[in-house]
Amino acid sequence: KVQLATKFGICYENGQRSFRGDPAYVRSAFEASLKRLDVDYIDLYYQHRVDTRVPIEVTVMNLICSPRIHHICVYLHALCTFYLKIDRYILCISNIDV
Repeated sequence: KVQLATKFGICYENGQRSFRGDPAYVRSAFEASLKRLDVDYIDLYYQHRVDTRVPIEVTVMNLICSPRIHHICVYLHALCTFYLKIDRYILCISNIDV
């Protein structure tokens, strides 16, 4: 069995690299990945860089609401753990150094 993983969060506009986690970008990046990979779902969707302008709750909420994403990974620069309360869910997000 194959597990499919892909990432999002870094984009290039006018030759400049930027980090994005806003809902419109997340949605378009996800749809583009599905089309590019010719699949109906993604096993692991990985936020490669966190957009500090967008609360992590906003980015993660857009991801957990999709039945076409089985697992979510968020890249954090420091070893840390934090908890998000979104509706009735409490999510534990940890940075694990592998």
